[in-house]
Amino acid sequence: MYLDSITAHVQFSQMLMCLEKESHMLYKSLIFSPLLMFEQLLMNAKISWAARVLPLLCTHEETFCKHSEDVHETPDGTEFRFREKVNELLVQYAEKAVDFPVLIVLSDQPGG
Repeated sequence: MYLDSITAHVQFSQMLMCLEKESHMLYKSLIFSPLLMFEQLLMNAKISWAARVLPLLCTHEETFCKHSEDVHETPDGTEFRFREKVNELLVQYAEKAVDFPVLIVLSDQPGG
């Protein structure tokens, strides 16, 4: 169990190492909440950093599910689906990125 915990800590730390060194302090508090860290990166438009973190999330899914503070049982008791949650976050923020109002200007003058 102890070795398992150390392995988890190393994998969580790898996520932090994917970020620019200057930003480590900003995200350090989220080290044991990989989904929340990933969401923060998306919210802060740190897309290139999120792209670096994403493979780690997928590769170490099992460890993150066991040791993450932000992974919990679902209210209906069904299994928490880590990859589905990651995909939901990607879709949610992709939709927000392309959601912008379009202004249509109607001219009162003929021909223009």
